[in-house]
Amino acid sequence: MIRLAAFDIAGTTVDDGGAVYDALRRCVEELGAGVADADLAQWMGTDKVTAIENLARLGGVDVDRAAALTAFARFQEILADEYRSRPPRPIPGTEELFARLRAAGVEVALTTGFDRTVVDPLLRSLGWSEREGRAWCSTR
Repeated sequence: MIRLAAFDIAGTTVDDGGAVYDALRRCVEELGAGVADADLAQWMGTDKVTAIENLARLGGVDVDRAAALTAFARFQEILADEYRSRPPRPIPGTEELFARLRAAGVEVALTTGFDRTVVDPLLRSLGWSEREGRAWCSTR
């Protein structure tokens, strides 16, 4: 019997309208690097600090770890602004799937490479946080 189902957030259970791509591109471009679409797509599923370091390098700018961490903080700011101006939406059928799984006794977990400063507002905007009373998932 399946007891746990885990799903990624951005692009899998949530349509964020490309906000993650946009934020990553913008923060790297703010470092002075060009960002090719193919390079952006290649680095999307990885840790964002590592992605920033590599995208900057591919775009002609060498950054040290401190600069990459500063750019990551900027990425988080841009993404939060994007989510406020263009709220994410559940992928059609996601909420129904979560409800069916929970009704069958399967725990549902969401995974992401983002930290709490990005995830908590995102989950609240969808009504998916435990504090909103529709906890299909545990976010601890």
